Amino acid sequence: MAKPVTRLTARDGRPAAAALVIHVDAAPETYDRSDLVKAAGFLTGGGTPRAFLNADTRIDTALNHWNFTGMMRARGPDGQSAEDWLAAFPERLSQTAG
Repeated sequence: MAKPVTRLTARDGRPAAAALVIHVDAAPETYDRSDLVKAAGFLTGGGTPRAFLNADTRIDTALNHWNFTGMMRARGPDGQSAEDWLAAFPERLSQTAG
């Protein structure tokens, strides 16, 4: 989930506390109201925050935006879903932090 992009947030990179940034996006073949709401937010908010453009992992789905559960379970290029990344987060965090 992203905050709206403004002149201030457009410059924001990865937050200092973010050891891992995962960008899950939906690009459905047939749009519904949830996708129109997301598109309106994208257009009025100015685009995608820089932190997500430079994410460690990007998972693209063909799902509608209302399907948050499906988006969280969608597999990325490495075979991992956002749920997989979150389940392993404490272990990965301790490996990253040393």
